Amino acid sequence: MATELSDEQFRSALGRFATGVTVVTAGDRDWQHGMTATAFSSISLHPPLVMVALSNGSRMYAAIRRYGRFGVNVLAREQQMLSLRFSGRNSEGEVRFDWLDGVPTIDGALVRLSCDLHGEHGAGDHTICIGRLTHIDWRAGDPLIYYNGGYQEVAGLAAS
Repeated sequence: MATELSDEQFRSALGRFATGVTVVTAGDRDWQHGMTATAFSSISLHPPLVMVALSNGSRMYAAIRRYGRFGVNVLAREQQMLSLRFSGRNSEGEVRFDWLDGVPTIDGALVRLSCDLHGEHGAGDHTICIGRLTHIDWRAGDPLIYYNGGYQEVAGLAAS
């Protein structure tokens, strides 16, 4: 017999899954938008596909549909303030966008992906946007990790 879960129980249980932190980006040279997202995953190697889950009413979802392309930026440990800024919890600090294959990306991110929108799938109050990678850029460094409602320090993971 299934038990009905409250929103708080759902968030609390799934918050115990440690994730990297990404900022999804979209736009053009005149307008750029970014949003912190932990609902990101790789899907396929052939073709190279990734997914991000976005709230149906979000500006980010509207921007991805408008431009048909988006960026995924895996943040480095030292980029916690950027994560807070793009989640709407902090407006301090300058955001420096870089460009990868014509897609706005975050300067200094560990990984920067540019993607063409490959497909969309409705999932409750979110839409899963599937992106086909067009370009990839990465650097060595430690990732920003989110676990149990907060950022965590995990040093020494830097990959070359």
